[in-house]
Amino acid sequence: MQMRKETKLAISTAKKAGLMLKKHFGRYYVVKHKNKHDILLDVDVQADRLIRKELSKSGLPMITEESQHKSKAGSFWVVDPLDGSINFGNRIKDFAVSIALVEEGLITTGVIFIPEADELYHAEQERGAFMNNLKMHVSKKTRLSEAILSMTLSSVKHRREKELEIMRCIGERVINIRSNGSSAVSCSMLARGAFDCYLTVEPHFWDYAAGSLLIREAGGLVTDFEGREYCEDSRSLVIGNSSLHKQLRGMIKGLQVF
Repeated sequence: MQMRKETKLAISTAKKAGLMLKKHFGRYYVVKHKNKHDILLDVDVQADRLIRKELSKSGLPMITEESQHKSKAGSFWVVDPLDGSINFGNRIKDFAVSIALVEEGLITTGVIFIPEADELYHAEQERGAFMNNLKMHVSKKTRLSEAILSMTLSSVKHRREKELEIMRCIGERVINIRSNGSSAVSCSMLARGAFDCYLTVEPHFWDYAAGSLLIREAGGLVTDFEGREYCEDSRSLVIGNSSLHKQLRGMIKGLQVF
């Protein structure tokens, strides 16, 4: 099946940005501290500029973590130029470039590149999800007690408090909890079945746009806590196969996180 030109552009752009980040791994400076749990690096800015230049060839607008401008109508790109800045700044290799295309409210292309692992993930709407061109599928586990729950702790204080409360309540019901510091890396691992399920609150669209399509195309469910399909305005996020997703939603109904 012929790959869309937009997907080809997203892939080539993610690779260029990722290779630039890899080249600068271990060599960077902090531009500013966004808050006590998050930083902006010079390579964040460089990757953002590179991606803007490449994606401008499509003629479509962009929203990124660094710009945070919203484009609700028509078609637009959603980009996180460096997801996992804290990891990058501490020489931890779990960081990624994330690019998604939204058309009339639907995420139609998702690309994530993890430079240090040389893993390229891509998905197109109703065409499946792939890692390095090999088709992926989410975990087939059906028991929450055997599942690895992934959560990415927010850098924002009130969000982090809610996520820690979820961890306290659900932690004993799963085999383990993983927090690797990058939403894009976590979504990639969920799409290929390395992690089994995922929860978070108040997700940023640029963190999950590409990853949510990867997971859906790999057979997973991506909704808010109420079961509504994930979108830009979602205030919560629960991910898993149909069985684990149902169990997680049942457990979080009684939690007062909003």
